[in-house]
Amino acid sequence: MPTFYETTITVFIRQLTILSKLLSHGAAHAADISNLSTEDSLISARLIADMQNLAFQIYRVSDNAKNFAVNVARVPNVVFEDKEKTFRELQERIAKTVRFLEGIKVSLVIYLIVSDGRVDIEIDGM
Repeated sequence: MPTFYETTITVFIRQLTILSKLLSHGAAHAADISNLSTEDSLISARLIADMQNLAFQIYRVSDNAKNFAVNVARVPNVVFEDKEKTFRELQERIAKTVRFLEGIKVSLVIYLIVSDGRVDIEIDGM
């Protein structure tokens, strides 16, 4: 049976890696002079008017993965300022998040089991 770590932290790492590859495609598209899209126009793009832009979406994905790990592993938070404005900077943000997640030890990840009104704490690998 997979551990809580395997079903959460490793999934975040895999998804962030995929997101990084998608951003690479966006950067290549912006660099192609045969289209009208620029790096700035793609990063500031919104799919719908009430949605935040691409950079904001990357900030939230990064923060959610990191904050989840902080909570389940009880490790100190590392603040990432939301200031990235280029594909290169967004790629680095994702890479920093992955490095942070890779530093989480399996033995630190806890989860709660709630049954019959009772809460038990379990620690992966123990």
